[in-house]
Amino acid sequence: MNKKEIKEENIYDNTFKSKLLFRCRTNSLQLNWRKRFSGGEEKCDICQEGESETLQHFLLHCQGLKDIHSRYAITEDTILEVLLFNPAYV
Repeated sequence: MNKKEIKEENIYDNTFKSKLLFRCRTNSLQLNWRKRFSGGEEKCDICQEGESETLQHFLLHCQGLKDIHSRYAITEDTILEVLLFNPAYV
């Protein structure tokens, strides 16, 4: 049996891109769905639709970001691949 060694890896740095990737992977972005605990408005600030601004909405379903997705050819598969720790995107 081949055992994997647990070790520290330096895959993040202090750039905005790296911080954003880390926050998406850990679901710690400051999105409006967290306001449900304090009775605040959960609606997405970008698209202003009635949907709660969750990480899934922000990354995959927000209509306000569709033009950015199409401009950079970002697909749902690409987003999921990046979030699932594909080393090519680190």
